[in-house]
Amino acid sequence: MNVTSRNWLTVAAKTFDYVNDHGGIWHLWGHSWELEDQNLWSDFELLCRQVANRPGFTYLTNSQLVAFLRQQQG
Repeated sequence: MNVTSRNWLTVAAKTFDYVNDHGGIWHLWGHSWELEDQNLWSDFELLCRQVANRPGFTYLTNSQLVAFLRQQQG
């Protein structure tokens, strides 16, 4: 995957679309203070609307993901 944008919103959306097309795990990581400090809440809300409730996706917290991956290892 070639993502050349420096805009975090574009990178996040493109990586999500890549996982949608190829499979895998998409993880959004960040800090609320960064969103506040850089006035990015509206971008974050837009991204959440773009990635929410997509068919075929399972949405998990970090601890749920760890439990799922441990279960897959048998």
